[in-house]
Amino acid sequence: MGYRTEAEDLFRGASRILSSSSHYLGVVWAPKMSLAILQHIEFVRLKRHLVMAILVSLTGIVYHRVVEVEEDFSQSDLDHLSNYMNSFLTGLTLQQARERLIDQMMVEKSIYDRLFDQALSLAQKALSPSEETDVFIEGRTNIIHEPEFGKISIMTDLFRAFEEKALLVRLLEKCMDPNGVHIAIGSESEVQEMETCSLVTSTYSYKGEVLGALGVIGPRRMNYSKVIPLVDYTAKLLTEILDAS
Repeated sequence: MGYRTEAEDLFRGASRILSSSSHYLGVVWAPKMSLAILQHIEFVRLKRHLVMAILVSLTGIVYHRVVEVEEDFSQSDLDHLSNYMNSFLTGLTLQQARERLIDQMMVEKSIYDRLFDQALSLAQKALSPSEETDVFIEGRTNIIHEPEFGKISIMTDLFRAFEEKALLVRLLEKCMDPNGVHIAIGSESEVQEMETCSLVTSTYSYKGEVLGALGVIGPRRMNYSKVIPLVDYTAKLLTEILDAS
């Protein structure tokens, strides 16, 4: 099961601002969990063989993952594991935390009892990277009446593209240039399904580190003089909110 984030309202709100202000599609690509810097980790017993891992990032984003385990841990066991991991994982990215955990397991292998060995196996599952990126899209109905999308076949292909995770992640990777607003008109996006559209994007950050991107998707004749400052402002606003968290 994947991670869920309690910051969904923030990203969904940003996509709504972009959509309502531009009258096109507002899109926000949320940060990948693998890029998050850990501040705190906690394990909660749900029921026999089922544990919830709660990870809090430095940006204040909270991620949840439900993990199936062989051992029936008590909450006391899980509290002990949480305290142990927080003693050396704080400030690390997900990948760094996994590497540090593996190092600790090698160093302290001789002192493990069976229960703690199972506990660290749980921790490894909790820290396994997820490359899925949540994408928040608002305003699909805004483009229904645009002449460029008048054909049912074009509209169907476009809406199908918005549902394809792999395509959206590919599009995100082309928008991660931190140097201001980026504009891709038609085929410039290098994504075939987006050739009838224009894409105006900018990245947002936390403490100077790029986390994700947001933008507006609309017809190639969109009002760029209005959309560009809107995207730029929303990205800066989201950055300010995250930096203040």
